[in-house]
Amino acid sequence: MKRGAYRRAAGVLLLLLVLVLGGCVPPVETFTGTVTERFDSEWGVVLCVETAEGTREITLSDITGYVPSAYASVDAVSAGCRVQAVCQGNDRNGRPFVSKLYLFSDETAAQPGKTTTQAINTPDGIWLEAVSETCTPASVALRLHNESLAQLVCLEGAAVQQEMGGAWYDLIRLSEEETLETAGHELEAGHIMQFTAVWANVCGVLPQGHYRVVQPVEARWGERTETYLLAAEFTVGE
Repeated sequence: MKRGAYRRAAGVLLLLLVLVLGGCVPPVETFTGTVTERFDSEWGVVLCVETAEGTREITLSDITGYVPSAYASVDAVSAGCRVQAVCQGNDRNGRPFVSKLYLFSDETAAQPGKTTTQAINTPDGIWLEAVSETCTPASVALRLHNESLAQLVCLEGAAVQQEMGGAWYDLIRLSEEETLETAGHELEAGHIMQFTAVWANVCGVLPQGHYRVVQPVEARWGERTETYLLAAEFTVGE
């Protein structure tokens, strides 16, 4: 076999390996609802969660490495609690493993702070929108649109604000280290990008109300740059 054929064969094998390994990554599922029962199993604590689609059993276990976040401890969850569980992978009984668990209660609810003085920018051809069907009390998917000639970069400093009585209020932060996980995304001119803002560990889970994510974005035209503060509004509990 010629050297070129060897290289082509090696390339095909490498591609197949990437596809196979990529297919082994468990999909992420999110369940929001009320816990109706909890019990122990060989894999860990099982929660029965009543969701809009029916009852699902999910497993909280440290055996597989999918460890629940510290935001809601296992001991704090009992029948009657309202939770959001982010799951990845399944145990041998087909129950999804929990990777993050958020508890909706008075103790974990976001609290409004001071009114904001930030001015929202509306540059031509650049805007941010919330994908309403993805909205939960802990996160929402955002779409960044770029119909300008600039390259866009999402900066640190994104936050969630609540609208009350016609004014916008910053939410009290639970941690200065946690972020909404939106910084670093880059978008070329003429494109659209979707990413998720997650705030439960930043300011708590959101009770029913009207909110917005404010996201600082840097626009770059070669050597010239401008920084804009974009906003995407959404409603929790519709």
